[in-house]
Amino acid sequence: MYKRKEMIKTSVIIPMYNTANYIEECLNSVLQQSQKDIEIIIVDDGSTDNGLEIVTQYVNYYSNIRVISQSNQKPGAARNHGLQEAMGEYIYFLDSDDYINTITFELCYNKCKAANLDFILFDSRIINSEGNNQDFDMGRYDRSQLDIDLNIIYSGKEYWEKFYHKKGIFFSPCLVYIKRSYLLENHIYFLQGVYYEDNLWTAKLYQYAKRIQYMPKKLYNRRYRSVSIMTSEYSQWHLYSCIVLANETIYTIHESDEEDKTIILINLLLHLLKFMQHIIKQIDLIYETRIDDEIIKLYNCHNIFYYFGEEKIAICILLIRIYQCYKRKVKYIDREESYLVESALNKMDDILNKELKSFFGSIPLNKMDKTIGIYGTGKISKFFLEFYQSHMENIYANIFFIDTYKESGNDYLGHPLYNIKDVSAKNLDMCVIASIKYEEEMIDEINRIYDSSINLYLLPYWFHYLLK
Repeated sequence: MYKRKEMIKTSVIIPMYNTANYIEECLNSVLQQSQKDIEIIIVDDGSTDNGLEIVTQYVNYYSNIRVISQSNQKPGAARNHGLQEAMGEYIYFLDSDDYINTITFELCYNKCKAANLDFILFDSRIINSEGNNQDFDMGRYDRSQLDIDLNIIYSGKEYWEKFYHKKGIFFSPCLVYIKRSYLLENHIYFLQGVYYEDNLWTAKLYQYAKRIQYMPKKLYNRRYRSVSIMTSEYSQWHLYSCIVLANETIYTIHESDEEDKTIILINLLLHLLKFMQHIIKQIDLIYETRIDDEIIKLYNCHNIFYYFGEEKIAICILLIRIYQCYKRKVKYIDREESYLVESALNKMDDILNKELKSFFGSIPLNKMDKTIGIYGTGKISKFFLEFYQSHMENIYANIFFIDTYKESGNDYLGHPLYNIKDVSAKNLDMCVIASIKYEEEMIDEINRIYDSSINLYLLPYWFHYLLK
């Protein structure tokens, strides 16, 4: 029988749905922790296997485990339910098909207490439980190669803005150890009844945090399963969930206080729109009527464009692409829906034309007397030129490409190509840095050659969302 202790350091919340084959390993990894002041809250989300029977045996033997049963409402609702019942000083969310290292809570608790952190981050290793050669990114949950200063305590906004585009943000509640009071005071709960609920939750987690730190240890063990939510094929419900999350993100931007409006929520919205476009392409036919209602809400987002800067260019373009693809896949489009969305798209088109003129106004690609170097020979540089020509006018400037590794003397996209070491003799009016990932290194190279005298143009972070 469950007995509540006076002092609980860590509340472990485990949403469980049809993971009977893995729940014992999961629970044992918690019970074997070096930290002992732990409560374990298992929220059975309407499982149809024998998982509930297994955990009931644990409940009968261990006094710090309890089970809450609910109808199937998806992980967000299960985690929220567990958080409402939790009494620990810190919260940890653990998926029922994964497990953690035995020193996890002791390490996290001590570091959080010593530095008064809102939460601490750590990494994961991936276990391919099916023994096949299924392709997945082994580095997806490892931030150790990033230049994260381990001695700095970041605010959530500082960390996000510095490391989001370097893939230093993971949309997983299992890779953070969080002060319970921080979650409750800032009303940070999961969106219920949808997939990908951890996306908006993660954005809010970072948005309000004042003190966070990264610990470069792989403490979590994520099991790769082809039937899990994150690795299964896309369905109508995946698309519906993504649109609902985008709408909720837009609503959160609209309702936030002025000082809370950060790049975090805009980044998330762009991420969701790009992902939505990908999902629609994978689905054969769209027939769920509830998706239609959410689509109409989504295309009303132009009403809050005054919150955005240049990001509205990417948002408009993604929304136009999404609806073009949606119309090809949907079984039936209601006349009223079509009218409302097409009207919204016309407004977006007007906004887009105005913003593009401003965006490209500082790049003299249409001037015959200008020489412009484009540093980078990847997808971004190619798309940059195509994007300019499709939305603006012909290119008349003298253009050449710069590459760090390729030898001089070749052509790229019909223009001369030079290695960076051979560029010093060129008279440049502007150098466009056509990379997001290696931007800092490229800037250093150009400044070294030109002694910081060259006019640099940096493509905005949102540009890579437009790559097809």
